[in-house]
Amino acid sequence: MRIARGVVFTAVLVQLFSGQAAAIPLTMTFEGTGSGTIGTTPFVDATFLVMLTVETDNNGYIGGTLIPATEWATTTIEIQGIGTATFTTDKRVFCNRSAMGVGLIGDFDLIVVEEPSLASYDLTTPFGPTLDVVACCPSQFQNIPTDLGDLSFSALNNVTFLAVSSRQDVPMASPLAGLALVLLIAGTGFLALRRLSS
Repeated sequence: MRIARGVVFTAVLVQLFSGQAAAIPLTMTFEGTGSGTIGTTPFVDATFLVMLTVETDNNGYIGGTLIPATEWATTTIEIQGIGTATFTTDKRVFCNRSAMGVGLIGDFDLIVVEEPSLASYDLTTPFGPTLDVVACCPSQFQNIPTDLGDLSFSALNNVTFLAVSSRQDVPMASPLAGLALVLLIAGTGFLALRRLSS
């Protein structure tokens, strides 16, 4: 029985320490200055921050496998002097690597930041910040519903895209912890062999 318990204990330890790291959840933001209206309230050259958090293991594609895209997610926008609004329909982020652009999309492309380093980005890791002085696409960012009223932009300037890890779980075991595990397993096996031979 002691040998069996030792083997089970060792197996549990191996299972705990051999798991693969989970996909990284990312918080993605588009921050810049813009002019437009929300509801009946105009704003001019106001700082704004669009934010959404996604689970990267739910990523997909647009147009076959050509353009990686995140899952659809709750998205907010904070506008200087107005406050924070939540879009009434989920949005997602895409990266058109051939066009070297990353953007926020609903029914249309709403904000697109273009920069050469985006040519190899796949939306699964932290990235940026990367800046586009005159971002696309205010002509399509029109009458987008939010809980503060429909939002329209006439200009999007100095827009920065940033993706950062939003993981809050326990970090992976350190190399010292891994060494301790190896020594513990070896000791357990040695004791089991001694008991078998006695």
